[in-house]
Amino acid sequence: KKKAHTVKNLMIVDKHRQVIYLSSTVEGRIHDKRLLEEIHSNKRIKLRGDLGFYGYQHPFITVQTPQKKPKGKSLTEEQKRENQKHNGLRVKIEHVFAHLKSLKVVKDRIRNYKFGFKHLVILIAAQLHNFKLSIVRLCSLTLNQFVL
Repeated sequence: KKKAHTVKNLMIVDKHRQVIYLSSTVEGRIHDKRLLEEIHSNKRIKLRGDLGFYGYQHPFITVQTPQKKPKGKSLTEEQKRENQKHNGLRVKIEHVFAHLKSLKVVKDRIRNYKFGFKHLVILIAAQLHNFKLSIVRLCSLTLNQFVL
């Protein structure tokens, strides 16, 4: 298998599956916590993240992560239920990632090395996703008006 130069973005998705924040595109070796430090906010933000954010501390940003299994021990039933609840909410976020990657240009290797091109591709994909959600929401609202 050939090595690939990967890139990554940090996305924040709201409860309606709309992308509300997209970080700049960086090399794949940069850690997720460093991308989260890019967010400058005076408001309290509560995020649900995967184990890549485990132990992250910030005065305004709270990241909820699933419980890690202690070495040589197992999780309690309550911790397992909390992890299931957390994963049930995270799966909606993963569906947004899958929808963005349904666009072939997002998941394939981009050979155009112009500055900012890779970020532009993911930005357009996120905007198309948000546009599709708004159209679906608008259509469902207008259809509900005609239902008796």
